[in-house]
Amino acid sequence: MKSCERGRSMIEMLGVLAIVGILSVGGIAGYSKAMQKIKRDKVVTQLSMLVMNIRSGFLNQTDYSGLSNKLLIEAGMAPSDMFDAKEPASQAEFKHALGGNVSVFQSLNAEGKKRAFEVYLEGLTSDECVVLVTTDWGMDNASGFQALYVGAGEVEEALMEDVNIPAVSRPENG
Repeated sequence: MKSCERGRSMIEMLGVLAIVGILSVGGIAGYSKAMQKIKRDKVVTQLSMLVMNIRSGFLNQTDYSGLSNKLLIEAGMAPSDMFDAKEPASQAEFKHALGGNVSVFQSLNAEGKKRAFEVYLEGLTSDECVVLVTTDWGMDNASGFQALYVGAGEVEEALMEDVNIPAVSRPENG
């Protein structure tokens, strides 16, 4: 009698499943990194749009008096994907693409006048902070955009108005 085997053995099938599992884990990790990069790029785009809109909106003003998240929403200067349009402007919070808070405040320029503004970002990893801080935002005295602070700490609004020191020396910015 002749016996004829058809199909694969159990060991061969386990080997194939192991290879498929390894490839799947690698694919998921790659996908996760790609999605994180897309979100990080979205944060850069949101921040660029916000800074450009603030500069344009205050172009004919002598200073940035009254600059706040509420004003930016009411004046249509805030990117629409950074806040919930259903909430009143007084209660709306800015959120960047990675889910952290974004706050904008007027600040003092080198001459001590309120001709500058600062942006504070929360909820970023150290890699994301490096990307944002090393981006050229055009932060010279003429641009008005004086500082970008990134970190996990919360800072009270009262502290923001007179800030004129680099982020690295501010302990509350992490």
